[in-house]
Amino acid sequence: MKTQKTSNFGACFSKMRALFLIFGLIFLCGGASSTRPQQRVLLLHSYAPPMNWVTTITESIEAELLPETNGIDLRLEYMDTKRHFSPEYLANFKTMLALKYKSTPFDLIIASDNNAYDFIRLQRDTLFAGTPVVFCGVNGFDSKTMEGLADFTGVAEVYAPKETVELMLQLHPETREIFIINDCLTTGRQVRLSMEDELAALSDRVHFIHNEDIPLSELKQQLANLKTGQLALLGVYFGDSQGIHSTFSKMGEELQASCPVPMYCLLDFNLTGGLVGGRVTGAGIQGRAAAAMAARILDGQPADEVPTRPDGAFVWAFSHQALQRWDIDPSLLPTGHIVLHEPISFFVENRNLVLSTMAIFAALFGAILILVVNIKRRQKAEADLSESENDLSTTLTSIGDGVIATESNGLITRLNPVAEELLGWSEAEAQGKHLTEVFRLRVSETAPPGPPVDLSFETVLRSGETVTIARGTILITRDGSEKLIADSGAPIRSGDGETRGVVIVFRDVTEQMHTERRLQQAQKMESVGQLAGGIAHDFNNMLTGIIGYAELLQIDLQDNDEQLESVSRILQAGERASDLTHKLLDFSRKGKVLSTPLDMHEVIRDALSLLERTVGQSVTMVAMLGAERVTLVGDPTQLQQAVMNLCINARDAMPDGGTIRIATEVVDLSAVHCTTSAFDLVAGPHLRLSVSDTGTGIPAAVRDRIFEPFYTTKERGRGTGLGLAAVYGCIKAHRGAIHLSSIEKPGTTFVVDLPLHDMEILPVSEPVKMPENVARGTVLVVDDDDTVRSMAIDLLGSMGYEVISAIDGADGLEKFAAHLNEIDVVLLDLVMPRLGGRPAFHSMRRLDPHACVVLASGFAEPDAVKDLLENGLCGFLNKPYRRAELMHAMENARLKRRASQNEG
Repeated sequence: MKTQKTSNFGACFSKMRALFLIFGLIFLCGGASSTRPQQRVLLLHSYAPPMNWVTTITESIEAELLPETNGIDLRLEYMDTKRHFSPEYLANFKTMLALKYKSTPFDLIIASDNNAYDFIRLQRDTLFAGTPVVFCGVNGFDSKTMEGLADFTGVAEVYAPKETVELMLQLHPETREIFIINDCLTTGRQVRLSMEDELAALSDRVHFIHNEDIPLSELKQQLANLKTGQLALLGVYFGDSQGIHSTFSKMGEELQASCPVPMYCLLDFNLTGGLVGGRVTGAGIQGRAAAAMAARILDGQPADEVPTRPDGAFVWAFSHQALQRWDIDPSLLPTGHIVLHEPISFFVENRNLVLSTMAIFAALFGAILILVVNIKRRQKAEADLSESENDLSTTLTSIGDGVIATESNGLITRLNPVAEELLGWSEAEAQGKHLTEVFRLRVSETAPPGPPVDLSFETVLRSGETVTIARGTILITRDGSEKLIADSGAPIRSGDGETRGVVIVFRDVTEQMHTERRLQQAQKMESVGQLAGGIAHDFNNMLTGIIGYAELLQIDLQDNDEQLESVSRILQAGERASDLTHKLLDFSRKGKVLSTPLDMHEVIRDALSLLERTVGQSVTMVAMLGAERVTLVGDPTQLQQAVMNLCINARDAMPDGGTIRIATEVVDLSAVHCTTSAFDLVAGPHLRLSVSDTGTGIPAAVRDRIFEPFYTTKERGRGTGLGLAAVYGCIKAHRGAIHLSSIEKPGTTFVVDLPLHDMEILPVSEPVKMPENVARGTVLVVDDDDTVRSMAIDLLGSMGYEVISAIDGADGLEKFAAHLNEIDVVLLDLVMPRLGGRPAFHSMRRLDPHACVVLASGFAEPDAVKDLLENGLCGFLNKPYRRAELMHAMENARLKRRASQNEG
């Protein structure tokens, strides 16, 4: 009977409290004259629910910030790095955040645990420039990681073993040994090391024993052997050496159950199952500390003025059950401590609520009597309507995913507006139809391998669990169009647990998957380009020696016609090999690119003129050059070669003849298009060049590889596989984009976008002729390749130059300083060990501001060469170079040196 009375009183009290609150809101609503502007806060978790630590952090931050009461828009993102952690995953996660929050500025970011802290520390200025950051739960925090970061503060995750042990010795003065428990996982090992360092100061008062990496069963046996004069201290224990894992609280309960002496702890998760407690930290404590710091920043205090808490956040907390079991006097506990699970009276627990309720009741009793009648009449109708229908309708209308609800027989009962738009069915049309008639799925050809899609309502009803489909599933809409989707199905249950139907939640991920694919393709092409450039560099060094020595042989063998013919063939083979390496450099964008204003229509017409006799009589070429603006800045020769390569590729796709169409138009690329493109595009006007054929087309299986060097679908002997690779590199070097639009029949279209410019096209000037008889001088040759260096020495010697040689940049700098007044020109390699060409050049220019340096390389970034030319470089030679090119570069450099000295 006593229990029943208490229950009735509680029910009556709850009704009265709700009644008073409703009436109070009626009076207070009119007094709310203003609200502060809504503030956005991003809470970034390192891990993902249902991890208890993550849930507790979120709940404690919400309890402190009260987002609904304070009008705060709190967004949650989970990195899920316990299950997914790789550079590619983090890069994709960064891309997802950039797309998702591109138009959503935040007033504050809270980063939970180390991975989120490291990610936002490195990416904050890229993704959320200037946004203040508060972190929590960071193990092993080092203040040096915040150097150079503005508006960063937070609370580190550290433990307080020394303070806890000092209290243990105070409460149990007979203690001689303390058994310390930590697991051998990463965090457990770190905590053990920090505890050993911190507790070393107490080793003269008590002996410490640390557990070994043994199975849980053996650890329990060791605890069971503890006796009077010994205590136990639990640090971090999550799993044992045999892979047995559990929650912190359950592990603490098991360990204390085996231990006949008091066990203290450092984490608030362990304050259950009989553990005494101590100076504890935990997810809730750190979350509230971080939220309190966040509240100060949201109220207007600069983040840099909110001190970082590297010493962590703690509370003295103890278990009432354990204090009673071990007969510990609560008066001996530290000031401000908390005792959990302590039984208290109803009045003490709800003192403020009871007093405030009595005051409100006294003041508003008369008004309550009037409202009770109306509330009782409307109570059932309002509860049913507002809590089920209105709330559900509002939620379904506002969420960004499509939602379909069915009965247990699969007949549709509800569609939200997003589902209507994606499916092409209105809710009225879909109601009463079977799910399979409206929601039709198939597996994409590009879907990952695995079992077929099975998301019928019977599957969900049979399993009783949420079912998620594989990536690459296609939704067929009412009009037959197709969309890539991600979705899941879950059972709808009644209050008694009976399954009443199925709810399907899905969203359109077509653009997201296309963006991911473009990014993956761009990364692959960049890697292949780096490889191709490196190969070209090594070949160019070898070809420089071959071609150079062949030219020296030509000079020595002027009277031997038979051997001269052989040398000529060597030179021809070297030139062909050089052409191949130039194409590789074009693909990798390491070749030398001329930057000059040009008329793209003139470039196209010149290319078509050269192609007239090449394509054959069975192929018709149609030019539709309709672009109103045609001025680009770039290399006309490379662009002409790119147009010719595209046309020749089109010709080869039409063995029986056909038509090649070349068209131009002006397009204005948007910022969104450029951001999601795999190419380095800038928003604005572009010239779009389309090259189409009526040939056999390109199969879908090989489209992702057509721009790779040495990849070709042509038969053996009909192609090197470098034509489209060179086109790709040329377009990338000109800050443009190229993509393929093709089906296997009736043909292929390549679309190229190139940025337009307003620069004036200047007339081509006549080349300056160099004097034939110029006095020779001394040249310093710096190259780490023995063959190239020896060949250059011989070539320069044949021209009449005195030569000093060096084996690398450091050696060259020493010899340049030693022969400063003798050296006229320096022939400097770019890529060398010890000291590369770039730093060697700048050091030489500091020693002699008039130093005349000619750079030679078979692998150079165009922007890097341009930068050196602007800083006084006298010339650049592409390896392999010919004797005439070397002579011209040397003489031109000497003339520049004389002019510079005369001006000085």
